[in-house]
Amino acid sequence: MDIQVAHVGQLVNSAGKTMNSTVDSVLQVNSMVGEMKGAVMERSEVRGQNDQALLPLDNVTQQNAALLGELTAAASSSKSQSSGMKDAVGIFRC
Repeated sequence: MDIQVAHVGQLVNSAGKTMNSTVDSVLQVNSMVGEMKGAVMERSEVRGQNDQALLPLDNVTQQNAALLGELTAAASSSKSQSSGMKDAVGIFRC
C-alpha cells in the first residue's frame, strides 16, 4: 500500500510540474500576444500619420491636374486664335 501511495504522490508531483510548465507557457504566449498587439497598434498609428501626410499631396496633385486641363484648353484656344489672326493678317499681304 505504501508503494501505491508513493507512486500516486509521484504522479501528483509530476502533474503539478506539468501544470506549472503549462501555466508558464500560457503566460509567455500571453506576453507575446501583448507585444504583437502593441506592434500592430503602433503600425496602425504610423499608417494613420502617413495617410494624413499624404492627404495634402493628393490635394495638390488634383489641383495640378485641374490646372493642366485649364492650360491645355487655353493653349488650344490660343492656337485657334493665332490661326485666325494669321488668316486676318494674310489679307493685307500682297
